[in-house]
Amino acid sequence: MQLVMSEFFRQRNEQLMDFISRAESEKEEWREGSLISTASTRLTPAQSQELSMKIMAIIDETVDAYRDQTGDDVRPITIRADVFPLPDLEEES
Repeated sequence: MQLVMSEFFRQRNEQLMDFISRAESEKEEWREGSLISTASTRLTPAQSQELSMKIMAIIDETVDAYRDQTGDDVRPITIRADVFPLPDLEEES
């Protein structure tokens, strides 16, 4: 299982790095419609679960609406979401 997960995240990172390296050559519409974002906050487990569920609802809604879309300027899009606790710095001291 660990090997499969490692390969999954390796490929995921490779896709991201490929996009970053070619982003300037993408059409402006694609650059403006792309997002790479990271944020940190402090949450309880319940709040983290609520956030995860909200994000997944948006992703599921979008995938369900557009999964089989075809036509001009339609491309596969990767949608990624990570919500996980970081080590508590106070515990590491």
